[in-house]
Amino acid sequence: MAEAIQTEQLYDISTIFQLSVSPDGTRIAFLAIEYEQGADERHTSIFTVPADGSEPPFRLTRASDASAPRWSPDGSMLGFLAKRDEDIDRRIGLQDADDAEEDDEEAANGGDDEAKMQVWAFDLERGGDAIQLTDREHGVREFDWAPDGERIVITARDPTEEQEDYLEQREEDGPIEIEHCSTR
Repeated sequence: MAEAIQTEQLYDISTIFQLSVSPDGTRIAFLAIEYEQGADERHTSIFTVPADGSEPPFRLTRASDASAPRWSPDGSMLGFLAKRDEDIDRRIGLQDADDAEEDDEEAANGGDDEAKMQVWAFDLERGGDAIQLTDREHGVREFDWAPDGERIVITARDPTEEQEDYLEQREEDGPIEIEHCSTR
């Protein structure tokens, strides 16, 4: 007869989903949902593992809203969607004085609204943290790599001015005006 599982043991269970096989078939990227008992929180981690099982899975990141891992056509990059804050300190090169002032002002005001879903990518040949590939005001819903691996295609909201006003009202939980036209 099987032993009953203790409640604490449930926190040791990881749920694996959204598998993505590298173009050469040697590696697999996947998401794993893990639970943190003390904080009673759920986290999504991105892992890679050799397809032949010769090594244990390697954690690339722990981003609560990560999804959609996709390999670049040459297998050197692994893109994914996530809500992460932009890392201004990782910029390379000189900043324009106006940009620096805007960044300082934004940081002083607590930054922008909540981070939106963007495309990020790991350079698996060079290593390091993921780099942000998109910066869409309303976020990105889906993405895929172009066949040459130099570009990505995205699905994202691109509202008109009128739609932008409506979205701002929705985000601020303000009243929304609706005009109703009767066809009678």
